[in-house]
Amino acid sequence: MCLAGWGIYEYVIPPREQTYAAYAEVRTILLPDSTEVTLNRYSTLTCPVRFKGKNRNVSLSGEAYFEVRKDVRHPFIVQADEVEVKVLGTHFNLEAYPDDPEIKTTLLEGAVAVTSPGGVVRLSPNEAAVYSRSVRRLSTIRTQKTNPEIAWRQGDFVFDNEPLREIARKLSHAFDTPIIIQDDSLADYRIRARFSSHETLDEILSLLKETVSFSYGRTGNQIIIQAKQE
Repeated sequence: MCLAGWGIYEYVIPPREQTYAAYAEVRTILLPDSTEVTLNRYSTLTCPVRFKGKNRNVSLSGEAYFEVRKDVRHPFIVQADEVEVKVLGTHFNLEAYPDDPEIKTTLLEGAVAVTSPGGVVRLSPNEAAVYSRSVRRLSTIRTQKTNPEIAWRQGDFVFDNEPLREIARKLSHAFDTPIIIQDDSLADYRIRARFSSHETLDEILSLLKETVSFSYGRTGNQIIIQAKQE
């Protein structure tokens, strides 16, 4: 009887944490404290069912845009691998895909403190903290007031003078398809372009190759980009 009773008790205990996931589409969620989070494609966020204690702790794998409800007594803390972002109430974007060489925190409004093995920085609006996983270094850069990095919230892709290697990385995440560039000179070619969420990966690559002379093909689940043979 005791074992049966324990089984029933264990079954009805509500989970202490919940995980939100976005797959092929961008997803917006509301956390227990009314903080709004927009998850980019193939990203996950884990948080308590109910925030307790002095901090509001969540963890992120992938990319998300946060509009944090202000609460000076309970800081909001996002853990993304080795990087921790601590805020009171603000709007910021955090990009932390597990296989990327960098973790990037971009601040749009308010203030955040970014902590990593490479040090601690405090960001002001229109600044970003970039943590390099390979050398464990944290640096800051200036960003645009109208930041193309958060265009993904509407499902769009905006590339403002970005190298093809960076564009390939973002498209790989968005479409869950590895894209490999076999030519370094192609990888460094910079492009300005905008694509809508309704365009397929093949449509985007077909338009890109009108700007950059390359060809591409599929090998298994990968896309291989190489210089076009004259």
